Amino acid sequence: MVNGKHLAKDHAVRLLLEAFKNIKIKGPVPKKMQPTVFSNAASSGKKIEIYTTDKNKPEKIWISAGNTSDHHGDYFILEIPGQGISPEPFVVDMPMFAGFLTARFFTFENDWRYSGVFEYPNLEFNKIEVKQNFRPEESFSLKWEGENNIVVKNAKGDLVNYLDTFIAKDYILRYKKIHLETYNNYLDAHGIDSVLNLTPHWEIIVTENSGEKKKVELFHLPGNGNYHDFEGNEFVYNQDVMLGTMGNGEVFKVQYSAVFKPLLVPLNYFEKVIGG
Repeated sequence: MVNGKHLAKDHAVRLLLEAFKNIKIKGPVPKKMQPTVFSNAASSGKKIEIYTTDKNKPEKIWISAGNTSDHHGDYFILEIPGQGISPEPFVVDMPMFAGFLTARFFTFENDWRYSGVFEYPNLEFNKIEVKQNFRPEESFSLKWEGENNIVVKNAKGDLVNYLDTFIAKDYILRYKKIHLETYNNYLDAHGIDSVLNLTPHWEIIVTENSGEKKKVELFHLPGNGNYHDFEGNEFVYNQDVMLGTMGNGEVFKVQYSAVFKPLLVPLNYFEKVIGG
């Protein structure tokens, strides 16, 4: 958990634990460099407290103090609670790793948060509803009971004509792993309120096998001038990113073309092409 509030991002946690396990000392910092290292630690270093058996007292503390000039090590200072700070800093690295270890110890809360929106590696759901609020004729619901037992209906509850089961199954598989891009939306409080007061362009509701529903609302952003159709006309909407919310008053960014666009298909996407 991140600060006792949010589920943590697995990848970030693994990188951190890997560092705790594998960091090795290369050697002490040369005497002439030590004043600079201590100064960097005091002005811009990060304090890394490591707790083991005692949840109220860290077993040891690392203080990061920048990187070596050859980019093959990091300056760390060790502190043992009750014993004090090491009188000299050390150069540390991690075998079989190229890069700065301090990059793993970022401190912005949102960067630590789990980014999953829809993540069903074993397809633990039985229904998907996709609503296009400005073109309701494109909205649909897909009910799945395993194998080829798939029913797709329009917004009025009518069955889709000539359902292409292969396409429907491929669509279902897209929900194995869908993540947002970042919780950092760069909007102020007024901007967030403005987004939340809009009608979302799209709504996706997934009903899990447990009966719990997960819903995301998506908002297109205006075109940024970077993408045009084959006739040279600029796309109305930004093709890179959208804004989203999951109903908790928080707005995040998602990748549009690369991640969510394959989910935002119209009803006729599922219709089998008849004839040639």
